[in-house]
Amino acid sequence: DTSEVTTMETMFAYCSILTSLDLYKFNTKKVENMLAMFYGCSSLYSLNLSNFDTSEVTTTHSMFSGCLSLKSSDLYNFNTKKVESMQAMFFDCVSLISLDLSDFDTSEVITMWSMFYNCQSLESLHLSSFNTSKVQNMQKMFYNCSSLVSLNLSNFDTSENLNMKNIFKECSSLTSLNLFNFNTSKVTIISGIFNGCKNLEYINIQNITEDLLSNDDFYNEDIFYLVPENIEICINGEKTSSKLSSKINNKTCKILECSYDWSLNQKKRDDKIISLFFILHL
Repeated sequence: DTSEVTTMETMFAYCSILTSLDLYKFNTKKVENMLAMFYGCSSLYSLNLSNFDTSEVTTTHSMFSGCLSLKSSDLYNFNTKKVESMQAMFFDCVSLISLDLSDFDTSEVITMWSMFYNCQSLESLHLSSFNTSKVQNMQKMFYNCSSLVSLNLSNFDTSENLNMKNIFKECSSLTSLNLFNFNTSKVTIISGIFNGCKNLEYINIQNITEDLLSNDDFYNEDIFYLVPENIEICINGEKTSSKLSSKINNKTCKILECSYDWSLNQKKRDDKIISLFFILHL
């Protein structure tokens, strides 16, 4: 009888030979803490949480971290309205193929650090309901999600975000990133953001602040390392263009003042190309 339980922290942690778990009868209505609940359940491939009441839960930090064999997770019933930390929630879920979190209420979440870190098999990720208005840390959020071809973040509010370091690092299958809505006015750490995105063709960073683009930290760890030579970078303003072009090494890039119609998947651009430059690395 779990009706009076308030914490399930590390309840099944390191149950590494556990392959199947049915918790349909669990009464979790008073549980506030699910930190690392299934941490390191590396053989777990079947998990029934369909009757979980998570309405009082404030942390799901590392809840499924290290569940190496889990290919799908049905969390449609999760009530996350009080959750403040989703840090590393799916960290190292290397077998996850699809994840639909479109019913998640993330309005109170403060950190999403490494939330999907190394979800290298993830092909589909639905975050359409995500309210990120209070999130301060997105460092490594999508690090090495190497099977993701597309990622819709058009609803993301990053106005309180301080740290975006390596957020898309090693997302090697992404072909485009539309970050037109990203507000970086409070961001202080953004290095390595596109590092290893070797199939990116377009990046829209038109609302990233000029002050941030002028900060050397933006280019630390070679932010465009392994990014294709002919990538097109959509920005806003000639001063930003000049600074950006002077900082990118070993690239043949187009820096454009442009817009992108993502709904039609057709790129629109101004007639004027602000800067077309060729930098040869000898």
